[in-house]
Amino acid sequence: MIKDENKVLLKQLEHVKEVVCSLDKKKLLDDSVYNWSVWTDESIHQQDPLVAMQDYYREILEKMNLSAVSLLIRTIEWAKGFFDAIEADNWLTAAASLRGAMESAGDARISLKKSIGFLFEEKTHIEEWLLCDGSNMPKKIYAYEEMENLLNEFIFANRKQDNARRGEPYLPEAKQNKDYIESLGEIDGPEGINTYKLYYAQLCELTHPSGIPIRKMYDQKDGAIRKNDQYSMFGMAELVQWASVMSQRVFINPINLSLCLMRILAVMNVNPRNKIHKGIDLTAIFENNAVLKQALVVFGKENINQAGL
Repeated sequence: MIKDENKVLLKQLEHVKEVVCSLDKKKLLDDSVYNWSVWTDESIHQQDPLVAMQDYYREILEKMNLSAVSLLIRTIEWAKGFFDAIEADNWLTAAASLRGAMESAGDARISLKKSIGFLFEEKTHIEEWLLCDGSNMPKKIYAYEEMENLLNEFIFANRKQDNARRGEPYLPEAKQNKDYIESLGEIDGPEGINTYKLYYAQLCELTHPSGIPIRKMYDQKDGAIRKNDQYSMFGMAELVQWASVMSQRVFINPINLSLCLMRILAVMNVNPRNKIHKGIDLTAIFENNAVLKQALVVFGKENINQAGL
């Protein structure tokens, strides 16, 4: 008999699946999810400081948009992989998808969690430059090295050995997997970090090509070893339970962050061709989150809703 608390978790997981399927359909119908529009002739920068500064700030916003789109798409792909594998009773693929989704969500929390706060804190300064026509140059230049590094890490980071193999040592180095998992777990405090580390360790054990996955494929009886026809069900109950508990952190939070970030950037007229976030009611998300609620004040609730039409 399924416990009441588990019924709630399973219902939540079904809701996540509905969200993922809906967004996946929308994504597939959108042929203009991203349009790079920053680069100009760099020689112009030496002649025109205004153009140089406008390109600098616009590039930060464009990279932010690219990050939001990338995060949304890869979260959907990880979630689809998990749900498809669960339906096919394939615990190995389901575990691999859930593990990847955990790392992705932790990566987003490290690199993108400051993006929305950055936008409403620096909106006036950025728009002061972007809207300038040269007749009244802003008096101060604002440098955003930390945000640049965070965005570059999210978009371009590789393992050190991969950067060397590709001849791209100038690209940022990706963090260790444990850093991503700790970042994800700290949402729920010190105990959350320990819990998510445990979940991650168990998923790693399930997806490792030796050990438990191999042993569970066979039964030993009467001195004979035979294939275990039920091995595909091993770990399935645990997988569903873990995913149910983590669904808000691993699937929904990255999706919400992506959609809200794209919506705010649309208010700032960044990449207006991007349509993934349009037609989606984000009112509850903005109003129920302390940071996003502040964004409503800075950007205007009507403007944010209008950008979704």
